[in-house]
Amino acid sequence: ICSRFHRKHGRNGTVMAVKVSEDEAHKYGEMVLDPNTNELLHYAEKPAQQISSFINSGIYIFGQAMFDFIAKISNDANRRLRPAASVLEDGASLLRMEQDVLMPLTGKGEFAVYVSDGFWYQIKDPPAALVCSAMYMDYLKEHRPHLLARPSPSIRSQVNKVPSSGDFSVGLGSGRLNVVGTAIIHPTAKVHPTARIGPNVSIAAGVEIGPGARLRDCIILDDVIIRDHAVIIGSIVGWSSTIGLWTRVQGTMEKPTIFGAGVSAGNEVVIASCVVLPHKALDRSQRDQIIL
Repeated sequence: ICSRFHRKHGRNGTVMAVKVSEDEAHKYGEMVLDPNTNELLHYAEKPAQQISSFINSGIYIFGQAMFDFIAKISNDANRRLRPAASVLEDGASLLRMEQDVLMPLTGKGEFAVYVSDGFWYQIKDPPAALVCSAMYMDYLKEHRPHLLARPSPSIRSQVNKVPSSGDFSVGLGSGRLNVVGTAIIHPTAKVHPTARIGPNVSIAAGVEIGPGARLRDCIILDDVIIRDHAVIIGSIVGWSSTIGLWTRVQGTMEKPTIFGAGVSAGNEVVIASCVVLPHKALDRSQRDQIIL
């Protein structure tokens, strides 16, 4: 919808806005727009006094002219056009979108504002990702419930057996998906019918979840393997990671356990409130650690 709006108005840039309460607006960049044309007339980053309830959502669509303008700023040796920019150690320019691009072009017919009435939430850290996931599923439950997984027979639950490597079986029998509360499950994920999923669980493409596994308040990214009777609560598991038999990966919504890509947690270990960098192998229990 936003891209169609951008093509229609013909300006060089589009900013997506959302409308928030007066109490929340001052935490973000506020925008004043023309009520008839939606042109961006004024922009203020976290102003002391509220000027608008429309805030910058951080989503932009640019035409080629806008990228040319950014290149010009980056190549300006004297930085006359980008007083807020800085230069990195390797000489590359560091620009801030709001101060260096939006503000100089505001009120000059360059930007239009698309006001979205859909779901939006700001994510600045991993705990916010889990909170956002839960809120998004609540939004889907009310507005687009067909996108949520349901505890009923589906094409996945009609497959007699899905072959897997080693001694790990993720076959889907003729049973039902065991979903409690809200969950999003990618169609390519293989979930054993005895695994218990939800609430607030997002399962990405290519994930394999074995018999008796329990998932709650977690985000599971692509190609993760969760073996039999593993428990994952309050965690974000990175791409292509493996969770062993009877292993528990646990955090909270406020302090989640986070696995980078390719992490391997062995059998019968407990990983609690940890941040694990990519491609680490965990063969013993850990708690409240950053594993480098």
